[in-house]
Amino acid sequence: KVKGKRRYAQYVKQLKASGTRYSIFDPDEDMTVEEILFALKPYGYRVIIIDYISLLKGVDGEDSWAQLGKVARFCKVYARVHNVVIILLAQLSDEGKIRYAKSILEHASLAWLWTITDENRDTGLMEIKQPKARNLEPFPFQLAHDFAHMRVRDLESGEGGDPQTDEGKERGKKLDNYLED
Repeated sequence: KVKGKRRYAQYVKQLKASGTRYSIFDPDEDMTVEEILFALKPYGYRVIIIDYISLLKGVDGEDSWAQLGKVARFCKVYARVHNVVIILLAQLSDEGKIRYAKSILEHASLAWLWTITDENRDTGLMEIKQPKARNLEPFPFQLAHDFAHMRVRDLESGEGGDPQTDEGKERGKKLDNYLED
């Protein structure tokens, strides 16, 4: 507990030194994406993360797929007009496909998809698919994770993602297959 408080104090100090802030907006009632974004606008946030979009007001029912597509499109337009980054979190199926609405991916400028398997838990590596990267070359990649401490980081040289090792070459082949899905 003491270590956690100390680390949080360090984090807050780093935020202040860089002129940034971290806030959590947890509304008391259901809100639409429009209501959320316009409520947050006066604070001047540069990055907004919505976790997760299927819980927003108005995206339930038989046409939830269409409503989720509208949410993604609204966020894309809002982000461009207000010069902010909006990160939308959505559920994936066990096969790594976006649930309920492919249109979310169509409206995204950048998309990262991943599922956690038993192999990922054992190796400490997550395989990230990047099926969409507007104006960039999409490519799969790996990150190391430490769920016990809720950390994700880049791989270091010699870890499983190193393309020069046999293990890295095998993982690279596996990741390349994702792009063919």
